[in-house]
Amino acid sequence: QYVSRIGPDPAAAPCQIVIYNCTAQLLSPSKTHFYLEFFSSFMQDSQRSSVNKRFATMKQQLPSDFSMPSWEDVELPVIRPLIADRQYLEREHLLVSVRSQDSDESYGVACLGLMNLVGESALPFSCKLTHRGEFSGELNGSISVLNSVGQRRTQSIINAEDDAHNRIPMTC
Repeated sequence: QYVSRIGPDPAAAPCQIVIYNCTAQLLSPSKTHFYLEFFSSFMQDSQRSSVNKRFATMKQQLPSDFSMPSWEDVELPVIRPLIADRQYLEREHLLVSVRSQDSDESYGVACLGLMNLVGESALPFSCKLTHRGEFSGELNGSISVLNSVGQRRTQSIINAEDDAHNRIPMTC
């Protein structure tokens, strides 16, 4: 269990994770409507987006076995982490599931690491979706983690050796 050394500032704005304009490129011909469901250990409960109102189009024609549901800012939830500590949030992940409105069936799950996404400005992300271990598409959008408390996590670079005694730089 993580316990922050930084106490909450009652005068500060609450920490929140804001997701902007998401598009899922799914390996599915389904034209049903979808919603996104968000899970994490820093959330009390999972949160859902609204059902998508539109499907994105690409400049080049998509094959008929693709679907591209898209969500605008107002259709996506604002996530309020239970712990606002920046170093804690940088170590956390957000699981995102793309689900069908008709049957609640998952069309893919993505794991979004927050390490490089904690900051006041919106940063783009792109992650692979998998369903039962198989690639099922891609999720793209932007995210910002607002009003986190504390300093950025510092990374140490260490050298390790493989079996052939080659040096391999690693971050931790």
